Amino acid sequence: MRLCVFEGDGEMKKLILIVLLTLAGVANGAVVNIFDVQISPVGPSDLDIITIEIDGGFTGGGNTFDYSVFSPDEFSLELDLYFTGGFGPAIPQSWSHDEEIDTLALGSYDLSVQAFWRNSPAYDYVFHDDYFTNFEVVPEPATILLFGMGAVAIWRKSRRIGL
Repeated sequence: MRLCVFEGDGEMKKLILIVLLTLAGVANGAVVNIFDVQISPVGPSDLDIITIEIDGGFTGGGNTFDYSVFSPDEFSLELDLYFTGGFGPAIPQSWSHDEEIDTLALGSYDLSVQAFWRNSPAYDYVFHDDYFTNFEVVPEPATILLFGMGAVAIWRKSRRIGL
């Protein structure tokens, strides 16, 4: 008696081919890409709650977002994103993540967003992509108005006194 999987049914051949292609895509591993990083609101003030909006993509199937770590260091900010892969065909998938970071002091900030990926919970995370941008936190408009009104009041008072 001779047993051969590929004799006869063409559907079986297609199924085996799909499984092999899927496993080949999984074996190559996913790639996590960061496409765009935006700061919201645009031109934030020192009173605004700031959100970092990130858009990216995977080249593998079944990936999930695990967690993020935000690390502020004076005027240098770092946001690390962690993903775990899954089983599925190696087809492009998009992802997005919003990270609310609260208010920031006045100044110019450098922001680094990094993506890390692992095959499964049994593996360590591996660096995949990064994105760098910078933005400015400006005074809230009412604060500028108050400073201006205070300066005018001091100027007027100094003129009355004759200084």
